[in-house]
Amino acid sequence: MSLVALAALVYLGWTMASRYFANRKFTSQAVKPAPPPPPDHGTNVKILHFYASQGELVEGGKAILCYGVANAEAVRLDPPVEDLRPSMNRCLEIAPQRDTRYTLTAEGPGGPVTESFLVRVKPDPESLPRITYFRVQQKKPAADVVGAPGAKWAYSLCFSTVNAVRITVDPPAMPPSGVMQGCFYAAPETTTTYTLTATDSKGHSTQKKLTVEVE
Repeated sequence: MSLVALAALVYLGWTMASRYFANRKFTSQAVKPAPPPPPDHGTNVKILHFYASQGELVEGGKAILCYGVANAEAVRLDPPVEDLRPSMNRCLEIAPQRDTRYTLTAEGPGGPVTESFLVRVKPDPESLPRITYFRVQQKKPAADVVGAPGAKWAYSLCFSTVNAVRITVDPPAMPPSGVMQGCFYAAPETTTTYTLTATDSKGHSTQKKLTVEVE
């Protein structure tokens, strides 16, 4: 092979290799994704998001409340949970004891702006007061029962409750009591319907009626 032919082959190989590596570099640079542009929130204060992880809780339960604001100089929450600071994304824990509407207020240019939502709180069925029974246990001559003038019979009314801290009867045949079960005497002169009310420590109550037929 002549020197001219050899030189031509070397030049051809160098040219092809240069084009190959140049194309690889161009392709590698071309497939790099461009960074996304920063979000444009303008210049006025804006609430980006405001929500709770749960819209309904059982009494004693907890949820996560999250908020995000832009261009805010100050933020506040009603009812207050803790001191807030402007943030594009922040979460905190809430534990409402009853139905509660949370309102976020962000102050800044063009503001203030507000958003709100309601978290409902329902009682735990297992902790609600219950009346297991309310019945006539026995009757005896009213003369044998102190404080029953004018009645022929006195009736022993017995009850049992669960999760109750206060028991009342209407008509008031017994004073309000904190006893969860027991008996009391009633001496109605005519047929009377008694209503037993059992209330728990959170104010939840239930009732049961009992009609005493007077002969």
